[in-house]
Amino acid sequence: MYDLTDQMQRIETITWAKKIRELLAKEGQQSAVDAVNDAITQFEADKVTIAVLGKAKRGKSTLINALLGRTDDVVAPIDVLPASSTISRFFSGPQEVATVHIAKEGKDDAKSIPFASIREYVTEECNPENRKGVTFVDISAPFSTLDPNVVLVDTPGAGSMHEHHDALLHAFIPSADAVIFLVTAQMPIDQLELELLGKIRAADIKKIFFVVNQIDATTPQDLSDAIEHNAKVLASVGIHTSITHKISARAAFEGKPGNGGLDSLVTEIREFLSVNRLTAQVDRLRSRVENIALPLLTQLDIKLREGLCSSTELDAQISQISESRKEMERQRVIVDREFLLEWNSAIDYFEQQLGKIQRQTQDHFEQKIAATSKFNIDTMKAQLPGLIRSDIDARIRPPIEELEQRLDACAQQLQRSLPYLDIHSGGGVSLRKLTDEEIKKGLLKGAVGLILGGGLPVMTASITAHLAALAVGVAVSATWNPLTWIPAIIGSLGITGGSAVATPVLAFIGGPVAMAAAAVGVAMVPIAWNKSRAKLKADLPSVARDFIAEVFDVIRTVKVRELRKAGELLLREYRLKTEKQITETEATLETIRTQRPTETQLALLAQKREAFQEVMKALPPART
Repeated sequence: MYDLTDQMQRIETITWAKKIRELLAKEGQQSAVDAVNDAITQFEADKVTIAVLGKAKRGKSTLINALLGRTDDVVAPIDVLPASSTISRFFSGPQEVATVHIAKEGKDDAKSIPFASIREYVTEECNPENRKGVTFVDISAPFSTLDPNVVLVDTPGAGSMHEHHDALLHAFIPSADAVIFLVTAQMPIDQLELELLGKIRAADIKKIFFVVNQIDATTPQDLSDAIEHNAKVLASVGIHTSITHKISARAAFEGKPGNGGLDSLVTEIREFLSVNRLTAQVDRLRSRVENIALPLLTQLDIKLREGLCSSTELDAQISQISESRKEMERQRVIVDREFLLEWNSAIDYFEQQLGKIQRQTQDHFEQKIAATSKFNIDTMKAQLPGLIRSDIDARIRPPIEELEQRLDACAQQLQRSLPYLDIHSGGGVSLRKLTDEEIKKGLLKGAVGLILGGGLPVMTASITAHLAALAVGVAVSATWNPLTWIPAIIGSLGITGGSAVATPVLAFIGGPVAMAAAAVGVAMVPIAWNKSRAKLKADLPSVARDFIAEVFDVIRTVKVRELRKAGELLLREYRLKTEKQITETEATLETIRTQRPTETQLALLAQKREAFQEVMKALPPART
């Protein structure tokens, strides 16, 4: 329960949001009105919405089941392939009730379903591409461990092979009050995860619980290195983590001793609810309503400023923009060709360096194995995967640094060639080229860093583990079959369940399919303990050579291919963004020129803008 002060803040906050809604309604902004209504309704429900977010196959549904105290996956199905295809919201209630919401002809069609039927609506297997049109599923039950003040949300994984998963996920993010961000111990934070965090920050979600899952599939040292690496990457983009929870969602779900390390996460969530519940709710409502209203406020501001310009000034602006567009079109073919030529040239050189590094790595380990006595060959056998990984990490760092510098230079040159839409503070718009100083300050900063997976740290720290995350999409294709080569490596090395099977390179270079192969392959592959040490020493060079070749093949076929596509996407994104800005600006200026507002209309615009600004500023600060 809230005290009187808290109750007053809730009333003030709702009153403020309703005033914004009224102003939007007067402007005929029905979709914005509906969005504000949704935000108010969520706030009035007085529950904190905590969403579990992360890439596909990070263990989100398993964690959901563990947090709910479930011993089965009836309410949050778990599968080998990406399972969750819709949004599932979990509430604490006296009875088991599941309601599926389906979009039909623009309306919400809700119907109750038994728990046994939940899988039919929320999984990709039973509802491929969401053909049933499910918007979300509400699931209520006397969950033993779910706080009654919390709505726990399971979401589709980011970056799966199903595009609609990302669309559902991104549309839902602004509705969350807090986020449990799930990564794994074997794979460092990559590009998609940084982009997902960017969307979380753009939605102004202030509370993120960082969780590293699958800690039982790695060594303590690798886990420590992964957490340290992730903290540095997050800090480089302005996200600072004071607590990272280390868990095994699977162990917690299976009820193993220690609860999979889940207790520390549950404790932090409870502390957050007891201290910051109201503040989080107020902040989220404020942020959501401001973001809904901001486009209209900006539109009013531009109309007012342009309305104050003379017809001669408007004609000059339209003419300048038109000429800039024509010049851009004349130069488009040359600019595009030069950009892609330089971009791909940098990647070509990187590929050449990869060949040299591969040969150097192979030669190094052939010599290392040859110099190992047969009495120490068993130790070498067990350490080989980790040694190879570390060696590649060290050798690949300089070429990646050079590649990032060259791609950054390409992006900067592209920015110089494209017109920048400049909205003047005193009124008026124009197109111009960015100066070198503006480019250095980063008006479009960070594109290359994101393409490379968040910059150099992500690319260089445990590079082979990072490539594993990128290999997920090809792990099940005909050209990439880790089921054949991972057990072969395990068998050739004579590895038992207690040794290097847990090494990230072996277990995860091929994605989810390889994980399954590594998990069962040890029992299936004959263990060559009866192989003589001399025979083992003779076989190790070829095994190492094949293993190194596989690693570099993934770099070439996955990462390099991704980089080439990224250049084309970057070019297209810049073009589309610029074209959209120019088209919308031309249309606005033309409308103003042909339909000049009267003094009365300008005064009305000024009044509307002032009213919006006053209400937007009127929400009192949160009481702590």
